[in-house]
Amino acid sequence: MHHYFIINPAAGQGKAAKLVPAIREYMEGEGLPFTIYQTKGVGDAMAYVRYMAKKGPARFYACGGDGTLNEVVNGLKKFPQCQVALIPAGTGNDFLRNFTNMENFQDIAAQVAGEAVAIDVLQVNGRRVVNMTNTGFDSAVVAQAAKLKKIPFVAGPLAYVLAVAVLFCRPMGKDLSFRTDNGKEAKGKFLLTALANGKFYGGGFCPAPMAKINDGKLELVAVRKVSRWRFLHLVGAFRKGTYLQEPAGEKLVFQDCCTRVHIHAKETQKLSMDGEIVPFTHLEVVVEKGGLSFVVPKGSALLEERDVME
Repeated sequence: MHHYFIINPAAGQGKAAKLVPAIREYMEGEGLPFTIYQTKGVGDAMAYVRYMAKKGPARFYACGGDGTLNEVVNGLKKFPQCQVALIPAGTGNDFLRNFTNMENFQDIAAQVAGEAVAIDVLQVNGRRVVNMTNTGFDSAVVAQAAKLKKIPFVAGPLAYVLAVAVLFCRPMGKDLSFRTDNGKEAKGKFLLTALANGKFYGGGFCPAPMAKINDGKLELVAVRKVSRWRFLHLVGAFRKGTYLQEPAGEKLVFQDCCTRVHIHAKETQKLSMDGEIVPFTHLEVVVEKGGLSFVVPKGSALLEERDVME
């Protein structure tokens, strides 16, 4: 099997590009067939893997952050015989938090020796999302954090924390309506909404502690509009994934575990898909069960719910 290493030179303020010597040394030492490709801009990774996948079964390593992984996953939409791996070099890397021993994802030997497992992906208006899609305050945070990451020494969780502080004083709450394939419906003003395949986003926030990336389900979590001070009180619990244990937590959250969700926005809103911001007024989100062959490095495993709550 050929190994393709897709390097996003812009990821992690140049961190991904520094992986090249280690990759080359290991792969040449093992005598394994490989190609290193450095992307040239947005959409290039998707186009490249789509082209190379036509040559036959291969393993594609996304060397970057969640955005690089998203491009690789979408490029392989019609190539189930190909495998996807992630070597983290971005600033968020929230998808990796769904696994134990995250450090193994940076170990080239562990990655090459890893086994591919079938995991779910979300289809969001036809585009694949591997971790999470969200709208409202949280998607605004993603957009703001992307701007803040351009500031020297502001990266990862710090960028998200600062983004929350910046947006806290702005108007919050959007008119949305929801309908799931379980027959559950809700409408009104919502502060934030997450449709989760994975458990984490935003540099470690855990809106969906019960989500599993291989159960054929998505977790819908929509937080109703509350006062700023009530929201501020809930942020810590939302980060830990314990918000439903808070007083009146169940009343504040519309939640469902389902396979299909329709969402309608009264006005055009921002949507974050694995960190990419796009506009929307209507969404259809569907689970593609076992739609991706994902490489789990040797020594790592899927994170269980109890591991999150401890």
